[in-house]
Amino acid sequence: MKSLSSIIVCLLLGCAPYVTAKCQLGQVASAYCQHNGTPCYWVHEVKFPIRFDFTPTIFASLAGIDARSDRNLRLQALVSKVTQAGFTLTFSSWADTHVYHAMATWIACDEQQITDKESLVG
Repeated sequence: MKSLSSIIVCLLLGCAPYVTAKCQLGQVASAYCQHNGTPCYWVHEVKFPIRFDFTPTIFASLAGIDARSDRNLRLQALVSKVTQAGFTLTFSSWADTHVYHAMATWIACDEQQITDKESLVG
């Protein structure tokens, strides 16, 4: 539980990549979008600082958005291609949304090594 508390504090404070034997976390930021009449789409290949023994479960959350205020906000952060070495995080907007920049925070946990699953929940 002490380890999970440290991870949550790092998520809230925006720490640099954090690594334990069971979980790792970090942040991803998009490039600036020029908006040449099309919605923006950013793909990021995230590599874990330490390779997991098993394929981890990934949790990702939007952590920051710079967007035009006179348009509807439509932004998706999608996790895909999860392996023991990393994963792909894709940001995408659609319709008339103008997102200039986006950030996401992620946490990857190896459920095979977590013996007390309750410690992840509460």
